[in-house]
Amino acid sequence: MAVVKTYSELEELRKIVKENSYLVNDELQNPTLLGQAAKTCNVECVEFLLNSGANVNIVDREGKTPMYYCLTADEDVRSEDKVGCLKLLLKAGSQLYGTLDSVGSTPLMLAASRSEVECVSEILKAGYLHGPKQNLLTQSNKTVTVVGMSSHDKESGDGDDDHDDKDQDDVSESTIDSEEYDDDYLKYKARYNHTSIDFRNRSGFTALRCCLFDKPSKPPASKTVACLRLLVDAGCDIGVTETSADFLIDYNLAEVAINVGLDASIVKCLVELGCQVDYCENMSMATKELDLGFVRYMMAAGADVSCDYPTKNNALHTLLLSNGWCLRHITCTDSCQLANYEKIKTMMKFFVREKVNMDALGDDGVSCVVLACFYKLIDFSFPLEFLLSENVSLPDNIHRWMKSYHEMRTSRYFDEGTGKFELLKLLYGCGLSPKGCHQFRENEEVNSRIVNWLAENVNQPQPLKTLCKHKLRRILGNDIKTKVPLLRLPLILQDLLLLKDVLTSECFE
Repeated sequence: MAVVKTYSELEELRKIVKENSYLVNDELQNPTLLGQAAKTCNVECVEFLLNSGANVNIVDREGKTPMYYCLTADEDVRSEDKVGCLKLLLKAGSQLYGTLDSVGSTPLMLAASRSEVECVSEILKAGYLHGPKQNLLTQSNKTVTVVGMSSHDKESGDGDDDHDDKDQDDVSESTIDSEEYDDDYLKYKARYNHTSIDFRNRSGFTALRCCLFDKPSKPPASKTVACLRLLVDAGCDIGVTETSADFLIDYNLAEVAINVGLDASIVKCLVELGCQVDYCENMSMATKELDLGFVRYMMAAGADVSCDYPTKNNALHTLLLSNGWCLRHITCTDSCQLANYEKIKTMMKFFVREKVNMDALGDDGVSCVVLACFYKLIDFSFPLEFLLSENVSLPDNIHRWMKSYHEMRTSRYFDEGTGKFELLKLLYGCGLSPKGCHQFRENEEVNSRIVNWLAENVNQPQPLKTLCKHKLRRILGNDIKTKVPLLRLPLILQDLLLLKDVLTSECFE
């Protein structure tokens, strides 16, 4: 048998079909000729093959149809070509409700999972019924008939196992007294009805669920929003998203979207479509995702940045604890982290402007400045320096808190490495008390660099300038950057009070 390659040129395809007409419906090819044309969304070739008698529902050796190849075509395929190819297949009678892959996904599910707006629209227009009540029930007096698959769909088959076929037959033939059924029962039955827009594949996902979470790639949020609106307008049930073999599980789609870090515009859309969200309880997830736009949206909707429910952490605690970065041994040269570091900088400035309490103790009794010290040890100084520039309080036991918190969270010995000495000097220059400085002697050799430095600097009488500077900073408290310029002091003294001689300039931008 001739080996058939992918032919995208119409004239070459004409020649092959003319010389070997049997290839038009040769199921041994992988993919078939029509499948090859659909895979590249070559509208002219698809139209030619259909006019040449190609079976629109032909299945190749892998069990895939031309519809499957069309809807899963590469991302570089033009949208208009994919839509044109889809229209031809639908017009030629491609199974609208058949399952196309191993998990039982329908054409609607595949299009929705890729947020192909035009494809979703065409499939919906081709005949999907709207919602479980409309699909499953036609009332006549007190008797309700449950409508199942068409005879054409049953004859053609879709690759489901015997158990699924039995369930579908049961649904199509059963009648229910209208006084006994309820919404949960109808939604459960929709799981077995291929013609329902809320049909669920073997993973328990509806087309709506596929549109949100079951994505092979990450399309623009605007396309996902457009698909969501199409599906809901067509009757998708926004209240139930998953099912097991025997029962439905209710989820709040908007809250799941927040938890998996979807774009804020998608969550906004879900809320507009009817999902209810407790913004305060989900604020921490938006913060952990480092999505400032999402945080702003949730705050505008009423979220509270002062407390991370159900813990005692506020937004700054949550930010510094995001994914445990402060406890990892990574450096700022790690390209995968650089973008996240910039987001942390931006969000820290935002939360401080929103008057989040920098000195509050978190869920484990740890303050933000303790958490920020860990970043200093991994060569990311900004979190600590920025808090110091905002005049955060420095507890005397800061080093012991770092040690105990690290060992409690990681079950590993706290090895500060070479960053310990630089951390000590920075904290001392910003007002850490002699008592707090001497805690850094722990686990140090007698003549270590830290011990010698403590003897030369901390153990000696401090200059009057230094004593006055730190005393006045304690009096001024938080919001020091606003208060200092109001003092009638020379600019050089104002800079001294603001620690501009110690901290980097980006803390004051």
